[in-house]
Amino acid sequence: MVKADLWHEIHSRFRLKETKKSIARAIGISVQTVRKILRQKQPERYSRKKQESELLGPFQEYILRRLAAVGYCAQAIFEEIRLRGYQGSYPTVKRFVGPLRQEAEIEATIRFETPPGRQGQADWGQ
Repeated sequence: MVKADLWHEIHSRFRLKETKKSIARAIGISVQTVRKILRQKQPERYSRKKQESELLGPFQEYILRRLAAVGYCAQAIFEEIRLRGYQGSYPTVKRFVGPLRQEAEIEATIRFETPPGRQGQADWGQ
């Protein structure tokens, strides 16, 4: 992946009729890289590839069943599956549980009104 400013510099130099070889020498990259960049219509944006964890594969069903019971706590899930033979790291479990926790936190609130005197509210704080 090439940064956008480098992409713009190579394209502007090429438009000014500079050779690919001289562009490569001036910037300090190979001629093949210059050719590759000149074939691109616009600078490529970085995007992280979504990876399915091979370590979590056998434990995913168990995790999905236990999440609600442990309050979507990744640390608790990690400790449980560690006892069941999981060899991976905590951040892997945390990345798996994160989006599921966010989905669970989205709750619809149903507003309802009652006549005066039917409900009360108290603050028991100090």
